[in-house]
Amino acid sequence: MYSYSVIVPSYRLDIENQEDLVEEITRIYGYDNLPSSLPSFQQKKLIIDKNQVYRELIRQKLASQGYQEIITYSLISQEIKNDFSSPKENNFYWLSTPKSKSHVYYRQSLLPSHLKTVVYNLNHQNENLFFFEISKIYSPSEEEEVLALSGNGKIITNSVHKLEQEYDFFWLKGTIEEIFHTLNIIDINFVPSQIKELHPYQSADILLKQEKIGFLGQINPQISKKYQLNQPIFGAQISLSKLFSFLAKNKHKNYQIISPFPKIEQDLSLILEENILVGEVTKIIKKNGVPWLKSVKNFDVYQSKEDKTRRQKSLTFRLTFQSPEGTLRKSEIGEMVKKIVLQLETSLGAKLKT
Repeated sequence: MYSYSVIVPSYRLDIENQEDLVEEITRIYGYDNLPSSLPSFQQKKLIIDKNQVYRELIRQKLASQGYQEIITYSLISQEIKNDFSSPKENNFYWLSTPKSKSHVYYRQSLLPSHLKTVVYNLNHQNENLFFFEISKIYSPSEEEEVLALSGNGKIITNSVHKLEQEYDFFWLKGTIEEIFHTLNIIDINFVPSQIKELHPYQSADILLKQEKIGFLGQINPQISKKYQLNQPIFGAQISLSKLFSFLAKNKHKNYQIISPFPKIEQDLSLILEENILVGEVTKIIKKNGVPWLKSVKNFDVYQSKEDKTRRQKSLTFRLTFQSPEGTLRKSEIGEMVKKIVLQLETSLGAKLKT
């Protein structure tokens, strides 16, 4: 193998190393005289990360509903830690030498960070806030990826006529149901929550096949008052780690032929005891509506002064029926509704409102 000794002229300050020397030789020889060829490479199989696909579906769904994605700090202060944790959850990671008192502990929930963001925006006259974030929370036992939602104010549902809807618990619940619908998940239930940071009567835990994967509700008024908030703030948090694990185990999808026959809707108004959950009623209706019942939607909850005295409430459901074999008759639907009402009377003591 040959070796060369090269002396660089003093005026060529641009030649400093071996690569510069090779470039100079190539320039003198002529770039056009060099043989052209494509660089060799080994094509690898493209591996699609399913979880990333799910994240993008969630982002697209929330963005289409008017939410803005935000990124917040993973560290929180001692004060926020105390407001958003119970004595049982007092085991936090913390920085031994924090740069600020506001960033000491690693958060175990995204809601405190979202509350600070909402407060900041309201103090700067920004209204009608709807945020979401996909991030991680940390504890000594695990690292978990979660989705957080927060919002307050009014939702303009029609830009032409400016139809406005107050952002409330039911709107947030509907957003979460839309997310699960996008991911083809139907085994979702909502049950009353006991989380102290949330309003005792406007909060719920989210169950996926009886496993708790999240919660939603209005921020406790006492916490809102402490942060000088004069309007209700709503928030939710869902464990994406548990959600993705469920989707990985349940890859099978069911497909149904779309019926060419019309749907028929019928409203059902019931009087029940005030402690009976909408989910219990819905479960019984679905169970006894097979095979024609396609959907059940609770669209009204009413409680008059007399109802409060009697500890009762009125619930109204919209039942949608459809058959893949033919157009349903009123008599057929009537018989099925009678069967549903009879089961509700037997199981929950419900009465048909007339």
